[in-house]
Amino acid sequence: MVGIMKSSQYCSTYVVTEQTMGIFWNQDIEYASRIIEAERIIYCKKTSAQIVAESCNVYGASLQQRRDSMKHVLASRSKLPIAIDPKSCIFMFPTRSPRSIYCNWISFYQVHQCKDVGEGTMFIFNDLSTVTVPATASSLRKQMHRTAMGIAYYMKESMTQPTVLENND
Repeated sequence: MVGIMKSSQYCSTYVVTEQTMGIFWNQDIEYASRIIEAERIIYCKKTSAQIVAESCNVYGASLQQRRDSMKHVLASRSKLPIAIDPKSCIFMFPTRSPRSIYCNWISFYQVHQCKDVGEGTMFIFNDLSTVTVPATASSLRKQMHRTAMGIAYYMKESMTQPTVLENND
């Protein structure tokens, strides 16, 4: 991780927010994941998969419901991006199979750029901090494209939903 100095915190659980830039596996017996936010790095006892699943629940749908929705939209079953909270525009995509302990999750709207580097792909986030993951840039660009397709679907759905007018009597 390069860039802005960030404070560190340790916790037993975590909920993804608009501030979440990514959830990364962490090679530590006690703290299974490392979460990067704009101002801090959080080490959490939960795995990235557990954090994603619990965050979906907090925002009103199960992980399976979110997966099923993306399966329908993308006509795919693997490495699906997840709409953690579509109303808040929190969409994350996996860097490899979510079943892998080495799977990292990247927040779509936090990515400024991604580029190929010798040891994988470097993500440059909106705050200009960086992180490198061991995957090809072409694979991760495909993941970003798939996430964008999912976002377009959710946006279209929200625009076609009837709105309830308030009665001001």
